Amino acid sequence: MAYQIVHLGGSRWLKMLFRTSLVFAVALLGILSCSKSSNPVTTPVYRPVFSVFHVGQSSQYQQWTLDSANGSKILSSLLYVHETIINTNFSANINGQLSLAYLAIDTTYDGTNTTPIHFDSILYTQIGQTIYYWGLIPHVVFSLFNYPNGTISLPYKWNKIIDQGNTAGWLTDTTTIALKYSGSTIYPIETLNGKDIGDTTFIINGVTYTADHAQHSGSLNANFASMPLSLDIYMMYSPVVAAKIVIAPSKLGATSYNGIERDLVKIN
Repeated sequence: MAYQIVHLGGSRWLKMLFRTSLVFAVALLGILSCSKSSNPVTTPVYRPVFSVFHVGQSSQYQQWTLDSANGSKILSSLLYVHETIINTNFSANINGQLSLAYLAIDTTYDGTNTTPIHFDSILYTQIGQTIYYWGLIPHVVFSLFNYPNGTISLPYKWNKIIDQGNTAGWLTDTTTIALKYSGSTIYPIETLNGKDIGDTTFIINGVTYTADHAQHSGSLNANFASMPLSLDIYMMYSPVVAAKIVIAPSKLGATSYNGIERDLVKIN
């Protein structure tokens, strides 16, 4: 058998080598592309887990009135609020699920942080990564209208204030209230919806803490006007304590109402 030896010129040989290499490279790229698209790699996002409330837990806040004209702090309005959880001799029934309820006492001091001027009691309960507050809406409405107890009539109930990961949102509250306005009693309908905004960090006494931010928005609808409601709550994961609470200023008809901001300054 005879073999024929073919001699390729340098130019033709290089062209054939280039074409072969190009075909192989394109094929390899296609295989890698298919492999990547059919098996995507997702980096999981891990969020902290809430610890639990405990008796003896205490925190200290600075609180300001927010000007209804521009939302800025009225510096002369500075107050101090000391919150301490004192016992767990209560229980909460949330949609048939029982849980411990924690009683906290808020003591409000004057701007020198020496003279107590007001006391308030608060109940919290916690189910997993969801936190509830007993009577959130009365607290918000009393803060906005600056009325003493008795001038506004509205029911107390468990209101969800934090629900980690629930970005779709939830109904925080809806109810009809009795409200004194311009010398008469009106009956507006209050509606508030909450949603999870995500995590943020706070530095307290040089220590960095992570908090879950929930935003609540809605309105107080009267026959003659609608009053926007906006509340932001930042709840730290450990210890479980509010790092910041902001009730935005608002307006009902021709009457403007100042807001409230409470900032955590000390954890005991």
